[in-house]
Amino acid sequence: MKKAGMVTGTFDPITIGHLDIIKRASALFDILYVVLLTNPEKTIMFSVADRIKMLRLCTTDIPNVEVQSYDDLAIHIAKDLGASYFVRGIRNEKDFEYETEMRNWNFEHGNIDTLFLPCADCLTKVSSTKAKEQIKNGDYSLLPSEIIDFVKTLR
Repeated sequence: MKKAGMVTGTFDPITIGHLDIIKRASALFDILYVVLLTNPEKTIMFSVADRIKMLRLCTTDIPNVEVQSYDDLAIHIAKDLGASYFVRGIRNEKDFEYETEMRNWNFEHGNIDTLFLPCADCLTKVSSTKAKEQIKNGDYSLLPSEIIDFVKTLR
């Protein structure tokens, strides 16, 4: 049986921080599912189709990464895909507190554990929210190089 992990997010857009976690997590699993989840509470800049394209552009050179999109609870998706772990990036104490609560809920309700990966110091201020603000001002520095030209065509 292959060891499978799962990274979830809205990826609106995928940032250099997301990609760092994806690359590091891909080295830990036979297969890593990168799953775009919809969150009706978030204000979205990019369509699901565009975000999937961005994820695929960023992960095309990582052979054990599979990009998916789902509209369901992460624990259900993980069970459907056979993923044993969620992988979550941690930037600060606030992230750790939130992700620990989510870890506890996911483990209690789905028996799926969570692996926390702390981000590099240079990535602690990176977020999709900040990336969206910067994109509006023509600054693409928080985006992976693989998607900058694509994002420019969308704006």
